Amino acid sequence: HMATFGETATPEEICVTSSSQQGLDLLSLVMVDNGAEIIMELPSYLGAIQAFERAGASMNGIRIQDDGMDLDELQAVLKAKAEKKQKVRFIYTIPDYQNPSGIVMSIEKRKHLLEIASYWEIPVVEDSPYREISFTGTTLPSLWSLSNGKGVIQLKTFSKMLFPGMRLGWIVAKKDIADKFALMKQSVDLCSPTFNQLIVAKYIKEGKMKATIGHAIELYTKKNTCMLNALKQYMPEYVTWSEPKGGMFLWLTLPEYVDTKEMIPMAANNKVFYVTGKPFHCDGSGKNTLRLNYSYPTFEQIDKGIQSLATTIKEYCTSKVKRI
Repeated sequence: HMATFGETATPEEICVTSSSQQGLDLLSLVMVDNGAEIIMELPSYLGAIQAFERAGASMNGIRIQDDGMDLDELQAVLKAKAEKKQKVRFIYTIPDYQNPSGIVMSIEKRKHLLEIASYWEIPVVEDSPYREISFTGTTLPSLWSLSNGKGVIQLKTFSKMLFPGMRLGWIVAKKDIADKFALMKQSVDLCSPTFNQLIVAKYIKEGKMKATIGHAIELYTKKNTCMLNALKQYMPEYVTWSEPKGGMFLWLTLPEYVDTKEMIPMAANNKVFYVTGKPFHCDGSGKNTLRLNYSYPTFEQIDKGIQSLATTIKEYCTSKVKRI
């Protein structure tokens, strides 16, 4: 499967997991302890924040730009940590169709990030659940590929490209690191279900995996376009959003005075729901943001839902301004 998408790894460099979320859990068990300094994007995947928080990590958020993590800010943070003699355990990133923003890290930034990490001798954790779901027909080289695996740990999953109920993923790392994950995996649940592994293996060997991904891409591309068109048609001018070229998430930013959690009752009254953005920020910011997903709803539901969300935002902002 990896070779189909331009990646290579030996069997000794792979640890099979029960989804990439377990990969995050194993990562926390192996590499994080109370007070451990880690760096991640701002915003970033909620499940990662929860896993690292539970392990007692001290999380440092680096803002993302249209082409990925702000590497100037990263350099400044790493320099400050070094001056305080604080060792950073790893840099966690989602370079392809980032969750929650949908942003793709540019090839220039991928290379520069690896250079920075190498200079400071810090491992990079590449969470890559959405890489295959590209609407453009092309994918940038992964951090694992660009580095030839040196200093990179990659997390992968089949649940986003196959079906969500198939909780099966894998960690890719150099053998000495992969062995540590395998030992920790044994202490957690011995092994991932062999039955699931056999099903997926057969699916790949028969060429059905690529066809399934192709079908998902075709459908998600249309749904993404539908949602973007609805946003342009219905949203007030003070709302901005990302325009992803893959994955399944879209990110909205509202005026600073908006609290999307506070707005939920209004949204529910208008029969529309979303995921609030604050939990995706390890520093507690982002109360004026929210995440949308276009993979499940129908085209009609997307159009109607965005219209209802726009109505909700207008109602909330009008009432908020009056209170101010």
